[in-house]
Amino acid sequence: MPYSSRFLNLPVQLMIVSLTNSSRQISLRKVPKTCPYCHHAITPDYVAGLTRPGVGSTLSSADITFQCPACRRLFVAGYRKADATMVLKSVPAKFLLEGVANAQPQLQAFEPAILDLSPSFAEIYHQAQAAEQNGLNQIAGLGYRKALEFLVKDYLIRESPEDAETIKQTFLGQCITRLKDDRIRAAVERAVWLGNDEAHYVRRWQDMDVSDLKRIIGLVLAHLHLEDQHQLLQRQMPAPKPK
Repeated sequence: MPYSSRFLNLPVQLMIVSLTNSSRQISLRKVPKTCPYCHHAITPDYVAGLTRPGVGSTLSSADITFQCPACRRLFVAGYRKADATMVLKSVPAKFLLEGVANAQPQLQAFEPAILDLSPSFAEIYHQAQAAEQNGLNQIAGLGYRKALEFLVKDYLIRESPEDAETIKQTFLGQCITRLKDDRIRAAVERAVWLGNDEAHYVRRWQDMDVSDLKRIIGLVLAHLHLEDQHQLLQRQMPAPKPK
């Protein structure tokens, strides 16, 4: 599950009701430690819970409503029974956390210069992040690959506005040759390789995955930011004209 990093290992015993209105004590092995809405680190407040029967009317799952002490919003965490064996009512049944319903993705913040350069890049990247954080790993990589294409093409169009229409129609692999900075070109080239792997049946780079693709895109962003800072410095402090 994509939620494992958000959970706190603190067994919690609760008295909750079932669909038949009978009460039962259960033991939660983990509780969310980050709010799925405001993303603050929290110890959530218990609000209510409901168990659902499985085979033979034994407890099999539970939905627990918590409240964030920071933003005060309610959220529901799903649990499943640790095993299928019958448990005495006097003994709390152990439940394992499966995930948080409708968790809001934690989106990466980008430099204002990147947002000005390519707002579509940020939008697509954030959608890919949302897919990844909701466990849609098979399609998240395609989103990051598309975001990269918008970033590179918007950059090239800014540098060569007279070639805008040509750049828009050219495959990304061919656009790479237009990049003048060797470091940016090398990083983009490798990001494209990994991005293409996300769309193909056979992966060329077996030891790399989406996390590596994001890391290389981050490297591209760092180079672009550094380039913008150099240009800003030159505008703010132009070299004196020779006398």
